[in-house]
Amino acid sequence: AMLNMRRYILNSKPHIKKYNHYRKVHADILESMASYVFNGKYDFGKYIDELNKDREVSSFENLKGFDLSSDNPDDVSIIAELFVYKNLKEVPSVTEIYLEKNKFKNADKVKLLKAMNESYVGLFKVTDIDFDNAYVTYEDVFTHKKFKVIDISMSAFSKVDDDNPIY
Repeated sequence: AMLNMRRYILNSKPHIKKYNHYRKVHADILESMASYVFNGKYDFGKYIDELNKDREVSSFENLKGFDLSSDNPDDVSIIAELFVYKNLKEVPSVTEIYLEKNKFKNADKVKLLKAMNESYVGLFKVTDIDFDNAYVTYEDVFTHKKFKVIDISMSAFSKVDDDNPIY
């Protein structure tokens, strides 16, 4: 209830309106990508085979036998983590393919696709929290690059404590 009340209060702020807009755009992009994958336009099985090639033991071997379904949220998460974003250098991400094929003409979707293509996996530490504006600053512990993002839940219920850092 407190989080919903906080969201209601924050929703009048211009940066939160923009944030909510881009969350919807992101959801639309992911929905399109899920359809693209589950309609057979992105053969993730082929890429799993490519990853397995020349390896005695593969961490991807168990995925070959899975029947991944677009109706199962966990399956959709597996596909997103492995193939939507560029997490495997040997495998083109769906995001890269969408950019190459100019799948979207909408400027907001293209802008967000480019941002998605620049994302990466890392270990991030919370270094600052702005409760009033719902900002959280995360620092990549390896590169020390900082990212200030809107995180309504984290900014509401967390504190920066050097003795007990949040990662």
